[in-house]
Formats: sequence, structure tokens, C-alpha cells
Amino acid sequence: MPQNIPTDHVCCKRWQDVLEDTSSADTDRQIDRQNFNCSQFEIFTHEYRERKEIANCEDHDESHSSCCSPSSGNDDKKRIVNTSRKLQKAVYSLQSMPGSEVISEMINKMKEIGDRLNQLLKQREAEFSTTNVPLAAFDTSDMQLLLGETEVPTSRDPFDEVEKSEGTVREQQNLLLFEADVMLQEYDHLKYGLRR
Repeated sequence: MPQNIPTDHVCCKRWQDVLEDTSSADTDRQIDRQNFNCSQFEIFTHEYRERKEIANCEDHDESHSSCCSPSSGNDDKKRIVNTSRKLQKAVYSLQSMPGSEVISEMINKMKEIGDRLNQLLKQREAEFSTTNVPLAAFDTSDMQLLLGETEVPTSRDPFDEVEKSEGTVREQQNLLLFEADVMLQEYDHLKYGLRR
């Protein structure tokens, strides 16, 4: 029996060595994966900035420092902020009115729309990171050279994914602003109806 103890101990020691070796290889792979993702992300941000450069338009001033065109991103942000403030003002005004089921439903709906607008604004202001940009798992051109063009699946273009995401956000924004305008019109009708 005492002879089995050293054998088990040696066996456990060998397994520990084997497991330690594989964990270091996995760690190296994880580090390589992170380095690859970082380099792909740097390439993405550079190309994204190049694609999103503002073209010269007649609304630019002479120093080309600002664009006053209605399509600029700040215009959308101003609309969202102004609409959120109008909704808050309407909620405070409705809360001071005598309570009814219609008024409480309007208050809840306005608060919900205001919260969704604030979330949308935060989402629009979020910066890119390696976690929220769909980066390729491998360099397509390198893999095509290694395996051949027929063996490598086409990878998604991160720019298309980002543009699709931005389009979805724009649709959400337009829908929320429309809902907010409808609620503000209903508030105006209610407010002026109570005054008469």
C-alpha cells in the first residue's frame, strides 16, 4: 500500500505539469487574440474616421471648422434634448393638475418616452470599443493566402454593421420623437381644454 502513494503523487504531479503547460499556451493564445483585436480595432477606427470626414459644403465657414447644415449630428441631439425638456415640463404641469386616470396614463407614457429618449441619447454618444464593434475573427487576406480563396468564408464588414446599427438608431429616434410630439399635442389639447 505505501508504494501506491508515491505513484499517485507522481501521477498527480505529471497531470499538474500537463495542465500548467496547456494553460500557458491558452494564455498565449488569449494574449495573441487581444493583440489582434486591438490592431483590428485601430484599423477600424482609422478607416471609420476617414469615411466620416465632413465633406465641404456651402454651410462651412472659411476656416472649415464648423458645419451648419441641418444634417449635422448636433441638430439631432438638440432635438432630442429639447423634446425631453418639453416632456419633463409637461409631466410637472400634469402632476399639478387634479388627478384622473387619463392624466396618470399621460404622465406614465411621457415619462417612458423621456426615459427612452435619454437612453437613445446615451447610446448615440457611446464610443466604439472592441466589444461593441463586430471585428473579424481573422484577417481575411492572410487566410486567403494561407488556405486559398475558396476555403475562407467571407467575413462581415464592420462598417456595414455599424451603418446598419446607426440606421436602426435613427429609425428609433424618429419614432420616439414622433411619439413625443403626439403626446405633447395631446397635452396641449388637455391643457387648453381644461382652461375653457
